[in-house]
Amino acid sequence: MLNLKKVRSETKAAVFQKKEEREAIRINHYMKSDYVGFHMVQNAVSITIAFAIGVGWYIMYRAELLETAVNLSEFRQLLVQIGVIYLIALVLFELFTCVYYMNRYTRAHSKCKEYAKNLKRIMKLQEEKE
Repeated sequence: MLNLKKVRSETKAAVFQKKEEREAIRINHYMKSDYVGFHMVQNAVSITIAFAIGVGWYIMYRAELLETAVNLSEFRQLLVQIGVIYLIALVLFELFTCVYYMNRYTRAHSKCKEYAKNLKRIMKLQEEKE
């Protein structure tokens, strides 16, 4: 006779193995702070490179403006504006990255716990059957 609880637990375990096991186990090999920190550093490097490319494009587009701004104080003011924009962008993207990867880690961790609970339930039902 079929045990419906066992069938449901085995189905949930099989779905987890098929769809999410590799990603969840890979994420669970890290501690939460290490996983989030790694992605924040990776994001900071990416933002810095993208911002440098954007500033380079801006300089090429506005080259005549920079040539006329021979006054050192105007040039400093432009550099300060660029620095402030960079810091604001960096902080905003880092906050987004932190929240996103903390949620991703939490979901993967809870899915692994649920998977382990399903396996224990399957083992318990198997022992009861025998």
